[in-house]
Amino acid sequence: MPAAQPKVTAAQVKKQLDFLSGQLSDRTRWLAGAVLAGSWAIYTQQKGLTFPWLLLISLTASVACILCDFAQYIGPYIYSVRLYETAYSDPSKTASASKSWLQDARHAFFYAKLAFVAFAALFFIAAAADAANAMREAAAKDRTALQIDVGPVR
Repeated sequence: MPAAQPKVTAAQVKKQLDFLSGQLSDRTRWLAGAVLAGSWAIYTQQKGLTFPWLLLISLTASVACILCDFAQYIGPYIYSVRLYETAYSDPSKTASASKSWLQDARHAFFYAKLAFVAFAALFFIAAAADAANAMREAAAKDRTALQIDVGPVR
C-alpha cells in the first residue's frame, strides 16, 4: 500500500511560490547585471571581434530584462493604489479585489525577464568565445610580427 501523500494548504503553497519567485527574481537581477557588465567590458576593450552583434544582443537583452523586472512591479502597484482609494473613499465598504489585467501583466513581465536573461546569457557565452578567439588571433599576429629576419649569422 503506497504511503499517504502529505496534505498541503493553499497558504503553504502560496508561501513556497512567493519564496521561489523571489529567489528567481534575485538570481535574474544578478545574472542580468553580470552579463551587462561583462558584455560592456568586452565591447569596450576588445577590437577585432568577428561577431560584435552578439555583444549588442547580449547588452540589449540584459537591459530588457532589467526593465521587465522594474515593470513587473508597476502593475501591482497601480492595482493596489486603486484598491486603497476604493477602500479609503468609503471605510464602511470593502474593496473588491477582482482579477485585473494588471495582475496578468505582472506574470507576463516575470516570464519575459526570465526569457531575456536566458537569451542574454547564451549570447554572452557566444560573444565571450568570439572575444577569446579574437585575442588568440591578435596574439598570433603579435608573435609573427616580432620574428625579425636578421640574415645569416657570421
